[in-house]
Order: sequence, then structure tokens, then C-alpha cells
Amino acid sequence: MTAENTAVERGEPDVADRYVTFTREQWSRLRAATPLTLDESDTQTLWAMAQLEEAAGRFDTASDTYVRLLDLEQGDRFVEVALKLADAATQAQNPGYAKDGLEKARAAAPGDPRVVDKLSAIYAAIGAHKELADLRLAEARSATEPARRFEMLVAAGAALLEHDPAAAAAALEEARTIKPADMECAGLLGDAHIAAGRYDEARELLQACITAQKGRRSKDLAQIYLRLGRLETALTNPKGAMQAFTTALDMDGQNGIIASELAHVALAEGELDLATRALRAITMLRTPAPISKGIAYERLGEIAMHQGDAKKAVMLLKRAIDEDGELEHARELLAQLGG
Repeated sequence: MTAENTAVERGEPDVADRYVTFTREQWSRLRAATPLTLDESDTQTLWAMAQLEEAAGRFDTASDTYVRLLDLEQGDRFVEVALKLADAATQAQNPGYAKDGLEKARAAAPGDPRVVDKLSAIYAAIGAHKELADLRLAEARSATEPARRFEMLVAAGAALLEHDPAAAAAALEEARTIKPADMECAGLLGDAHIAAGRYDEARELLQACITAQKGRRSKDLAQIYLRLGRLETALTNPKGAMQAFTTALDMDGQNGIIASELAHVALAEGELDLATRALRAITMLRTPAPISKGIAYERLGEIAMHQGDAKKAVMLLKRAIDEDGELEHARELLAQLGG
């Protein structure tokens, strides 16, 4: 009689339950000392192993174990395995590993929003934009609640924006029939019209949104002026673009996207005062922006050099290197100044 059978007869916890009580250190020693062999159909032990591997930070091994469980579980438990696999694979920086399991889970439980959300995240992470858009559109078609339908249509439009702007516009226009005053949706629709070359439609939409606000200023409206700036940029009207971006930044000074796009156009046009304002806004952001703080300081240093203020340029270039030690151009400029 084995020790394990004796333990069972004494009413002690089985092997899976005992594994769960181990500390990470004990589990590591056990794995190193004794290669673990088990019945491939022992789902209880596989679950315990997967959870211990996750607790120890071995997410790739945990993912492999969850994949084995997918072949053994059914129904609700299959769905739970697929969700756990998605989490582990994402932590292992291999999100695509969970794709097949989640797709099967969605087929098994098409109404489970957890599966849809996890699968959407996986599609986004691996760049499967068409699959993401198709999933969101399918969810929108089946949604009974207007709020959920709106959410899915907007998500589909966002996913399609770079790859099929006309299809993105169709999804976003449908979303606007549900919430016509939603500024995020209107902004995305403006992006879609611009990307599709529908400049007249974009201007009509954006101006209508601005007019409806009756002179009010808000962060939501800043998103509309951001799109108006993009429209003017597409129409090669940098002066109009800078005016729109400046208005947007006035309304939302902590928006890194607006500040970055304004800085880009202003620098290209040699509008150094305006560029300086936008770049300084970036250096004071609480969240990352398309132009990093290091690059912003580097550009400010270049502006100071152009204006003949070497002392200020040295200070700014040193700040740039403090923010990002890999900015070789900033180091070269600093060397030129003897800093």
C-alpha cells in the first residue's frame, strides 16, 4: 500500500489539496527534488498545479497546465479554464496562447461578457483588428440593452479605424443614433471621416458638435477641437490646425495627445513660442504622451540653443538625459555646449 493510499484511508487531504497548502519555497523544493507525475485526467491536481505555478510567478508553465485542462473540462468549468488561461498567458507576455481557448469558450457561452472582454483584450494585444471588430459588431447585434450595444459599436469603430475607416464610420454612425451627444463617439467618427478622406462630412460633424455646446468649454469638447486640428492638418492648413489644437489644449491642459500634436505642427512651422508652450505642457503631464518628457526637454533645449540661450539649453538638455538616458542626440548637443 502506498503512503498516499494510507493517507487517504486516514482521511487526510488528497495530493491536490496538500499541494495547495505548500508555500512557494516548499513547492519549489518539491519540484526540484521529485519530478511530478500524475494522471493526465486528474483535473483536481491540474487545477492545483496551475494555481501554484501562478502564485510562484511561473505563468508560462501555468498556461501550459490550463491548456491541458481545456481538453478535460466541459461546460462552465471549460469557460473558467479559458478565462484563467487568458490571465496567465497575458502575464507570460504570450496573450495569443489563449486565443483558441477563448474562442471555444465564446462558442460554448456566447452570452458571457467576461469571455467577450477577455477575447477582445487578446485580439487587441496580438493586433487581430478585424477579429476584434467582428467580435464587437456581433456583440452589438445581439445586445438587448442600448448601453451595451452603444459600447460595442464604439469599440468596433475604434478597432476598424486604422484599417477600414469607412466601416468604422458606419459602426460609429450607428452608435450615434443611440447617444447622439456623446463626444467620444463623435470624435472617433470625425477621425474615421478624416481617414476616409470625407473632409466635408468631418467638418460638418465637428462644427455641429461645437455649435451644440453654445460656447461652453470642457474636456469633452477638447476632443472635438483635437479632431478639427487633425482635419486642418489633413487639408494642409497648419495655421488652422494650430488654432484648433491650441483651443483644445486650453480646455484640457493635461491631455498629452493634444499637446503632442500641437508641438509637432508648431515645430514644423517654426512657431517656437507655441511649440514651447506645448512642450512645457508635456513635461508637466501626470501620464505618458506620444512625445515623451525626455524628448520634450530635448526639443526645448534645441529651441533655447536656437534662441542663443546656452545656459538654459544646457539645463534643459540635462533634464532630457535625466528623463531618458538613451537620448544620444541630447548628449551630442550637450557636448557641443560644453555642458
